Amino acid sequence: MKLDKSIKYQLIKFVSLLILFLMFLMIVIGYFTIKKKYSSVADDLSSELNHLYKNINSTISLTTTEIRDAKENELKSFLENSARVCDNLIKTEINALYKNIKIISEKENIQNAISFNLFRDKNIRRDHSDYYQRYVISEKPIKYISILNSEKTLAWPGRETR
Repeated sequence: MKLDKSIKYQLIKFVSLLILFLMFLMIVIGYFTIKKKYSSVADDLSSELNHLYKNINSTISLTTTEIRDAKENELKSFLENSARVCDNLIKTEINALYKNIKIISEKENIQNAISFNLFRDKNIRRDHSDYYQRYVISEKPIKYISILNSEKTLAWPGRETR
């Protein structure tokens, strides 16, 4: 029986050691499995974080590009509209200046014609809303359209030049 006990004891001791070894092996395997999972999760998180950074950077660059393009288009549109307005303003001013020069030129022509007595008395004619009078320079009749009804010249009897 003693032998039996020693075999049982040895067997229990062996089984206990085997169980302890298997438990230690399970702990080591568990540790490395957890470590492997931890490193794979860390790698996944790192790659996701890198993708997130790339997405944020690309979104920022796209947004910056869109803002720059929008501002460029807005500025281009503003400059084109300003150029159109300036062109129209310049044309208007040139036309007004041309009219003033023409009126001054017409006034000078009338005054010259009056001072040289090129108008003939009582031959003022009305053509639609314009008044004109024929006068002769170098024996050739020239039709002169005066400065409409608002301007009166010495060509009309009893009126003075403005």
